[in-house]
Amino acid sequence: MEIIILGSAGSTPTKERALPSVALKYDGDVYLFDCGEGTQRQMMINDVKYGKVKTIFISHLHVDHILGIYGLLETYRLNDRTSILTIIGPDISSLFNPRTVKKYPFLNLIDIKQNRKVYETDSFIVSAFRTYHNIISYGFLLEEKERVKFKQPLCKKLGIKGIMYKEIERKGQIKINNKIIKLSDVTYKVSGRKFAYLGDTIPHKKIIEKIKDVDLLIADSTFSKEHADIAKERMHSTAEQAAWMAKQAQVKELILTHISQRYKDPSVLVNEAKKIFNNTLCAWDGLRIKIPKHILNKKINRIGKGKKD
Repeated sequence: MEIIILGSAGSTPTKERALPSVALKYDGDVYLFDCGEGTQRQMMINDVKYGKVKTIFISHLHVDHILGIYGLLETYRLNDRTSILTIIGPDISSLFNPRTVKKYPFLNLIDIKQNRKVYETDSFIVSAFRTYHNIISYGFLLEEKERVKFKQPLCKKLGIKGIMYKEIERKGQIKINNKIIKLSDVTYKVSGRKFAYLGDTIPHKKIIEKIKDVDLLIADSTFSKEHADIAKERMHSTAEQAAWMAKQAQVKELILTHISQRYKDPSVLVNEAKKIFNNTLCAWDGLRIKIPKHILNKKINRIGKGKKD
């Protein structure tokens, strides 16, 4: 699981920051969270293959979060895309008239109506939950499914080897030396990783309930506490408020994003957030975050070009 920050700006891009978009690479596929203007070019710059995008999750319909969709669709049309592209968001179908939908036969639109599971693969589930902005908005929680791991020392002792692993997985048990060995006897379950993405929102206790114990939280942190009044008026979070939610939810790491153009040096945001939640980093375009499978035993790996805090 690798997460790449494609755009970390607020509503206005800067030379350093493109408009909001986050890519998640998983098993060779790409999933986008928001798709601001220029997202497809940001993917090219950051070695994210746009042809691998399977699904786009849109937090809300403000232009800075959706404008990149149209250019991406046209690129797919010009390259004769046939595989289905799913776009999920609140009232997302309102962005496309019937003629447009017909133009892109690979397009699958799913409107979010309420808190619920919106997407599922063999490996993970994505749920949407309400956030609190000045239009209808949603956050997204990706939860990896539990994995079954074999107790290798015990398996070796019992004589399980080679294709016998597949047999016991398929049948639920295996017979060795006239003894029945059940799958549950030689395996244990490993909890999956969890990732949460918050688009534009004010802090709220209901959000905290949804992001509890996530491994990585990417959150709206548009303003510093100096501009808390503006944040409240425009229904955004300050860095302090994002950190407060992270602390209350006991997340493992917080990434601040949607940074206002007024902050040429984002350290002011990081310093404010770290006073509340120490494990905080400010996003930059090109930041790559790898979440290892055994999150409890390994540190999240952060790499990429850009200004670090």
